[in-house]
Amino acid sequence: GLFNMAGIPTIDLNAAPDETTTGKMLATLLQNNADTSKLGWAFNGFAWEAFYNVVQAASGLYLYREQMDNGKLNGHEFAVSNQLPNGRQGSMESEMFREGTVTDEDGNTISAVDQDCTILRIIDLHDFGIRHEESFVIGKNMQTEK
Repeated sequence: GLFNMAGIPTIDLNAAPDETTTGKMLATLLQNNADTSKLGWAFNGFAWEAFYNVVQAASGLYLYREQMDNGKLNGHEFAVSNQLPNGRQGSMESEMFREGTVTDEDGNTISAVDQDCTILRIIDLHDFGIRHEESFVIGKNMQTEK
C-alpha cells in the first residue's frame, strides 16, 4: 500500500506523538512544494488513539481531543482506515444468472426464467495510485504510551 510505496517522504517518529509531530509532517509537505489547499490525514486506529491522547506539556490538557471529536486533526479532516491500498485492485468480475430475480427501479420483481432472459452482474473494484508522491508524508515507528 501507500506505506510501502517508493518516493513518499517518510519521517521516523520513533516516539509517541507530541506537540511537534503534526508540525514536522506538515513542514515536510511545505518543503516539497505540495499543494496544501486541501490537506487531510489518514491513519489506523492505533495512531488515532495516540493522537487523541496527546497531552500538551505546558497546560496538561489534551491537545487534539476536542478537534478530533469534530473530525479534524491540527485543523485538517482525517479518516481512519487499517488499509491504505495502492494500484488497481483486480479487474472486472462478472456473474450470469439464468434462474433468478431482480427488482427494477419501480419495485417490480422480474424473473429471468419468466422473461426468458439472463441476469448479468458486473462488479468493478477500484483503488488508487499516486501521481505526486511528495504530496504525502508517512510517519513511521509511532509509539503509543501505556
